[in-house]
Amino acid sequence: MDNKSLKENIYKRRKELGLSQECVAEQVDISLNAYIKIEKGPTKIFNPKIVKIAEALDTTPEALIFGSVIRMDKQAEICENLKQYYNSRINEYKALVESKDLFIKRLDEMINDKNEIIASLRRIIEESGK
Repeated sequence: MDNKSLKENIYKRRKELGLSQECVAEQVDISLNAYIKIEKGPTKIFNPKIVKIAEALDTTPEALIFGSVIRMDKQAEICENLKQYYNSRINEYKALVESKDLFIKRLDEMINDKNEIIASLRRIIEESGK
């Protein structure tokens, strides 16, 4: 969905309802200039405003964004796909963290081994100097 089609959907819905830009701007609680920029200008629309605009135009944010309302079964499918995608990403990150933790543990072991070797060498040097 691009910003242009969203603006077109807002414009079309406002015209369908026979509302003026002033009327919608007042209902959304923004200035007329701000509303005109939303409908025609370079302004990007943020979620809180799109919800208010949808309410003012007696429709849903989905209808404005996508041009039509997404069916509930389609929404469930989209949600399930997103859930699977994010779960797989979470599992990838968990595996990465586990491998980093294992790497850190091995580095700690190497540092301990190094410290033990240094301590042993110091004892040998002290004993040979006596």
